[in-house]
Amino acid sequence: MQMIAIEDTHIVADNLAVSRAVFASGDRQYQAELRLYLQKNDCLGICLGRHDRGIDTSELNDYLLSHKMELRQKISTQIPELRREYRQKLLADKDDINWPVVNAG
Repeated sequence: MQMIAIEDTHIVADNLAVSRAVFASGDRQYQAELRLYLQKNDCLGICLGRHDRGIDTSELNDYLLSHKMELRQKISTQIPELRREYRQKLLADKDDINWPVVNAG
């Protein structure tokens, strides 16, 4: 098995990001969701989320365990940009709120 790509990485909470990983095993490709636990500009951990049925969960977990340092370093380089995008999204969402006008008089 080998990981072909990590796609669509985005922060969903202050210290949690999700990503879609594409794996190749044999002549097939499989997708899996990865949960990325962050602290400042470091990736502290990677956990397997939902994945295609055609591949065994233990096989994916074994891959993540044996390549964890390489994956964490790769993701850590993306964190500053991910955090910048997350802050911009929060600010844009804040501006979209329609606050009711209350007459104080």
